[in-house]
Order: sequence, then structure tokens, then C-alpha cells
Amino acid sequence: MKKLLLFVPFILIFSFSLLYRGGISLHSHLIWAALLIIPAITLLFSKIAVMQNSRNRILMYIALALFVATFLISIRFADIQGYGIYEFFTYISGAATFFIISNISFSQKTLDKIFAWLCAIAAIIGFAGLLFYMLLAPNRVFATFVDFSMLAVSFPNAFALFLLMAIPITIYKFLNSAAENFKLYFIAGVIQIAALILTFSRESWIVAILGIALAAVILFFKTKHGKQLLIFSAKRLVPVLLIGILLAYACTMVRGLKYETSNVYEKITFQADEGKTSYTDRTSLFWNSIKSIKSGLIFGEGPGVFQERVNNHQHNLFLKIINDSGFAALVFFLGFLWILWSSAKSNYKNLPQYSKSMVLVLGASAGLVLAQNMMDYNLNFVSNSLLFWIFLGVIASVIFQKRFAFGKTEPGYKNIYAIFAALLAILLLMVSIHEGFYKIDYVKGKSLYKEGKYEDALKKFESAQSLIFKQDTPYLIGKTYYALAKEKGWEFFGTKGIDFLAQLPKNEKTMKTYILSGEFCLLSPAKDCLAWAIPSLKNTEDYIEKNLNPFKNMRIRYDYYSSLYKAGKYDNLKMLAINAEKFLAGYQNVVERNEQLTITTENPSYALKIYDVLVDLAKKTNVAHEKINSLTLAKVRLNRAISREKKKYEALYNQPAYEE
Repeated sequence: MKKLLLFVPFILIFSFSLLYRGGISLHSHLIWAALLIIPAITLLFSKIAVMQNSRNRILMYIALALFVATFLISIRFADIQGYGIYEFFTYISGAATFFIISNISFSQKTLDKIFAWLCAIAAIIGFAGLLFYMLLAPNRVFATFVDFSMLAVSFPNAFALFLLMAIPITIYKFLNSAAENFKLYFIAGVIQIAALILTFSRESWIVAILGIALAAVILFFKTKHGKQLLIFSAKRLVPVLLIGILLAYACTMVRGLKYETSNVYEKITFQADEGKTSYTDRTSLFWNSIKSIKSGLIFGEGPGVFQERVNNHQHNLFLKIINDSGFAALVFFLGFLWILWSSAKSNYKNLPQYSKSMVLVLGASAGLVLAQNMMDYNLNFVSNSLLFWIFLGVIASVIFQKRFAFGKTEPGYKNIYAIFAALLAILLLMVSIHEGFYKIDYVKGKSLYKEGKYEDALKKFESAQSLIFKQDTPYLIGKTYYALAKEKGWEFFGTKGIDFLAQLPKNEKTMKTYILSGEFCLLSPAKDCLAWAIPSLKNTEDYIEKNLNPFKNMRIRYDYYSSLYKAGKYDNLKMLAINAEKFLAGYQNVVERNEQLTITTENPSYALKIYDVLVDLAKKTNVAHEKINSLTLAKVRLNRAISREKKKYEALYNQPAYEE
């Protein structure tokens, strides 16, 4: 019964995070933290394995505690506060999970059952993904919400990471399964491999291939009877791999009976990207992340600040840690991993055979996680992060058990970390209840806004300001005032909206709110409103020009140019016009090549609007007719290019390219 109490919360967390957007929601993180109270209190009144009080074990906990402490310090010194909430709970909850799991004695029977369930879950979800791919026709397995906004596996790269963790365990169970379970693990392996292929997660493919190659080399050269083991593994695994590939191909063929199929070669060669996965975007993010290091060398810029500024994460776990919390946090995190790895290496020979297998298999899964997160970042999903910390905790539990024998126990109340975990969980449970209460208003407000009931939505959003973690609530309030000002006139709603935005604390004035303030002032009859908005728009435009892809942020440029025009600052705008024309000519090339599915965003329409501003400026300042005609023709050419690409997209995907 005690074991059941211990594992129930982890089962609940894992299940909830799979069903609720993969655990990327704030609620999933809060529930993960809050439910730690159950295993923590259970530990206080149960028995745990006698652990070695070795120097390495103590240093490992110290390194992890310092990593979390440095992360908390970085929050205090952040330039923009209120972001990185997911990371906050991920690191705190992950560390607490590791502490709890690493001090529990796991019997071989218990671990076998846990891993059997994990294999089954991965296979069931993978099979569902194949059905989605064939019947609902997303371009990648689970790469659609299919009208279920809470569905977890709508994130193919995150699902691929989950499979990368599950596949080594499935392979281990398959290679060591009894005759009656052989077929089941064979089928589970085939489904998981097919699903991994059809996620089209190229970084996961690369990591899987490198992992297989490394395992083969280690077996061949570093282990006793390695050649025989390699031959045995190959005989069993090659059929699984081949049938998995054939299953993936068959699913693509079935999908192709009704829908356009994805070109695998174009995927592999990065010629068919979906907007956020191209290597050019990632190298740009890596470079921007490296440039940002100098602004927070020791304690970082603060959790989530880089992502808020760039509107995308770094796609690299280690760069993310440096940007968020500085080099100090990275040193402590790597130190924790190094101590765990070196302890496993030094104690490995003394372990019984089953424990050796567990260390190897779980170490392989954790290694694949870290490798994949060198090119992406999917540990913000509770379902993935929970498994990662549990796997590390089980490794620590196995290698630090005294005399490496299961079963010897003593009272668990001496573990002071359990008391801290319980206190933290109580606090977070209270926060979760508070957040859940006001989050209802937040969600209801978004629903009312979508229905066009702006005044009712505004009341809900204003109530949701009681949220501790406001997320984008201030922006939504401003956006609702803007909608009301357009619908019911500037007086009252427009002036109240401007007052609200002007009084926001600096930390809540994100790029989105600066853009919104400019658009408010474009509606305003008052000239002093533009005088207030133009400097903010200019600063935001300069930041985008230096740090982001300006072709993907056309709206702010249009707002800035329109504000200058409306304010009568023609000389300032004429100085920008030459570069604007060159910029728009470059953008036409982007549209014609349809880089990153450009026409599926709002940017093309704003590019055309910029041409309108330039034409109006030319007419207003009495520029020669030849120049006005040249600008008009350039706009026509861009509009034709946009129309052509939209038609191609609509023919290919049988849906509009972009809906306003």
C-alpha cells in the first residue's frame, strides 16, 4: 500500500501532463510541484534503502541545490520579471523529484512493471499518432490540434523526445523478454520506431542514429563477448527496424490515397520546413543566444527573458541555462551530471547484473535526452521532464545503495529534504488553487473575446489580473480595449486603453504591448498620443533589426512608418524610405521562395500596407510621378507573388493560407 501511495502522484502527474498539452501549461507544472507532497509525506512514515553517505553523493546533492539556488538568484536580477515560470517549476520540481526517487529502494520486480507500462503507453500513443497521421492528415505525427486544444501530443518534437526515452527501454525489454512477451515487445518496438520516423523530428533522427552507432562501437570493442552480443542484438533488432520503416511507409501511402504526402527527401534536406524547424532559424537563434551571454555572464538575463524578447526559445538546453541563469548555473548543472556519471562509472563493477542493465538503459535514455536538447528544447514539457528526473533518480538510487543490495531499510524520517519537499508542495498547492480560481476567468475571457463579446471579456480579464503569474493578461486587456475603441469609438474605451498601457510597470511592457500602444495611437485623434508611442515603436523596430528576423516581424515596421506619417514627420520617414524599398524588394524574394511558409502569416499583408504608406508619402511630398509609378508597380509585383504562393498552398493543403 505504501508503494502504491508513493507512485500514485507520479502516475497522476504523468497522465495529466500527457492529456493536458504535454504538460506545457502552467497548471501541469503547478500540479507536478503540488503533488510532491504525497511521496514526500509517504517517505516520512515509510522505510527507505540505506544509502551510502559517500562524498560523491553529498557533492551531487550540493551541486543540484546550488543549480536551483543560482536559478532563483537569476530571477531576482532579471531585467524583465514575471517570465520563465515554467522553468521555475520544472527545475524546482525536477530537483525535488530526483531527491525523492534517489532515496527509494527499487526491486527488480517493481522496475520491470514500471518499464513494461512505459513501453505500453509509448506504443499506444504511437499507434494513435499513426492513425491521426493517416486519417486526419497532419504533415507530421500529431502536428495538429485537430480541434482539441488540450491534446498533449500536438507537439511532434516533444513527442519524439518521449519516444527517444521509451525506445531504449523497449529494446531492453525486447532483447530480454520471456517467450510469452516477445511478440508484444516486438510490436511495441515497431510502432514506436514508425511513430518516431513520422514525427519528422530531424534532430531526434540524428540523435537516434548516433546513439545506435555508439552502442554498436561500445559493444564491439569495450565489452566482454561484445561481438556475440552485437550479433545477437542485430538479429533481433534489424527486423524491428525494417518493419518499423515499412510501417511508416505504409502509413504514408494510406495517407496519400486522400491527401498530399510529405516529401521525405525534402524534409531531410531542409527544403520543406514548417516555420520553426529550419536549421537557418536555429543557427540564428544559437548565434543570438551567444551574443546575449555578455549581458548576463554570471547570473544570466533571467528566466524566459530571451524567449520573450526573441519570441522563440534557444533550441539548446545549455545555451538556455546560460541565458537564463548564467555560467554559474551551467557549471553547477554540468557538475551534478558529471558527479552522477563518474559515480556510476566507478561503482559499476560492484553492481549486480540487473542493476548494471538498469544503469546502462536509463543512462542511454538520459543521454539521448541531453543530446536531443542540444538542437531543441523539449524538457519544458512535464511528461518529458518528469521521466528525465525520475530516470536520473533511479540511477542514483541503484549506484548509491549500501553494499548494493536491495531490501535493507531504516526509518525515512531522517531525510530532511522530504520535509522541505512537503513544505514546498503545500505552498505550491495553495498557489495552484489560487491560480486555478482566477485562471477560470482568464480562459472565459479569451472565449468571450473570440465570440466578439468584448465588454464581457474585459470584465473577465480584469478579474484575472489577480493571477500571480499574469502571463499575457495585460496584453489581452489592452487588446480588448483596442477592439472596443474600433467598434464603439475612441472616446472612453480608447482613452482608457491608453491610460492602462501607459501605467503598466516596465516589466509588463513587452514587445506585444509596445506594438499595441502604437496601434492605439494610430486610432487616436490626439497628436500627443503619437508623440508618446513613436519612441517606443522606434526602439522596438531597432531591436528587431539587430536581433530578430525583420521579415517575420513586419507589423511593427508598418506601425512605426504609419505613426511617423500620421504625425506629419515626413522628413524622418523620407530618410527611412530608401532602405524600406530595398527591404521590401528582399522580402519579395522571400515570398517567391516561400521561405518558412511565409504566406501563412500576417506579414505579407503588412508588407503591402508599407508600400501604401510609401506611395502616400511620395504623393504628399510631391515626388516625381515616375517614382510613384515605380512604387505602385513594385506593390503589384509583390501582391502577385503573394497571390501565387497562396494559391499553391491552398491547392496543396486544401485550406486558406492565412485567415485574418
